[in-house]
Amino acid sequence: MMEAGNVLGIELLDHFIVSETKWLSFKEMGLL
Repeated sequence: MMEAGNVLGIELLDHFIVSETKWLSFKEMGLL
């Protein structure tokens, strides 16, 4: 996803995964 954004000139700021009980931020986890 990040590479595709780079090709198109779009900066990926964060990516979220949301469930019924919690959410995860790739940026907060240091994955971006």
